[in-house]
Amino acid sequence: MTNKILQATDLIPPNSPPFVEEFVPRVAIASQWKLMWWKFRKHRLAMIGLVIIVVMYIVAIFAGFFAPQAADSYSRTYTQVAPQTVHWLDNGTFAPYIYGYKQKTDPKTYKRIYTIDEEKKIPLGFFVKGDLYRVGLHGIPLPIFQSLSISSDIHLFGPLEAGQPFYLLGSDDVGRDMLSRLIYASQVSLSVGLIGVFLS
Repeated sequence: MTNKILQATDLIPPNSPPFVEEFVPRVAIASQWKLMWWKFRKHRLAMIGLVIIVVMYIVAIFAGFFAPQAADSYSRTYTQVAPQTVHWLDNGTFAPYIYGYKQKTDPKTYKRIYTIDEEKKIPLGFFVKGDLYRVGLHGIPLPIFQSLSISSDIHLFGPLEAGQPFYLLGSDDVGRDMLSRLIYASQVSLSVGLIGVFLS
């Protein structure tokens, strides 16, 4: 004797009027993916986590746009500088700016020390020009993917005048922006997680 798994639609008598199907519960005829999505959607923390993950992947994909500097950009002048703080209001009006740096030399170690110079304001803006970067699949070492990318020098947020120091998280010992390095590093971290999900 062959065992047959009954579906919800099998319970509807043959030649029944179409309106009979309306009385079959959605849960009974929904696919597994729909059931998972309905259950997931009811969990508020899960939805918040989904939004955060989506934002993180968007930032990783368009890292060049969100990062203040390019991945290979560095400065021999501003090494191991302290983070700069963004000031959003200037004399009561919305005009974001940061303070520049001033350099002095330690008389004992002869090491360069950078401190915040509150006499020098560097105005900031959105969609400003900066380092050139590429967005796309150019990282894959195949000729066909080299054309599937675009180049741009527009960044989401940064100094209005290109070349001004802009280190919201400071810089490392070779003058690389720590925030930019963190954003570009997310590409590797999130790619590993995504590959792990597909392989599991």
